[in-house]
Amino acid sequence: MSDKKPTVQETFNAIAMAGDLKALESSLTQIDLFDGNEKTKLIDALETEFIEGFSEGLPSPQQMEMLLALSSMVGEGPDAEDAEMIQGCLLIADKILTEKGDKASPLVQKLIEKAAGLTDEEYNNPSALLKAAVEAASEAKAAAPKTTNPFRNRGNKGPNA
Repeated sequence: MSDKKPTVQETFNAIAMAGDLKALESSLTQIDLFDGNEKTKLIDALETEFIEGFSEGLPSPQQMEMLLALSSMVGEGPDAEDAEMIQGCLLIADKILTEKGDKASPLVQKLIEKAAGLTDEEYNNPSALLKAAVEAASEAKAAAPKTTNPFRNRGNKGPNA
């Protein structure tokens, strides 16, 4: 095996292609080989691609409750593979939070806050893990700054005014 330092892209790819949590943990340690701008670029890319991408695929809290209720009726629901995917995102979020601290996105902070509140049993329960992730995403979205309406107070100056 070569002692050559991997590139930022190689490290990102190793994280993206990790086949299980053990491989992911190993890939995440490669981040510590970088410093300065390289490390910042890598952490920002992970935050954008994995954490934001992950949250976009989550149902709303209401949809999640309905899905869990339906899945319990038919005997199917989130499985161990789903739990491992969420646990992987949490490992990445934890690394981002460790590196960025308060500058991490509210979503990263909420994910780790919710994960920290889980018992070992809940952490290994796919439904509880999914619920925590959905709650974190929902709370982060609700806390996001809202865009100011630039058209407010302009009055009705349309063609029929």
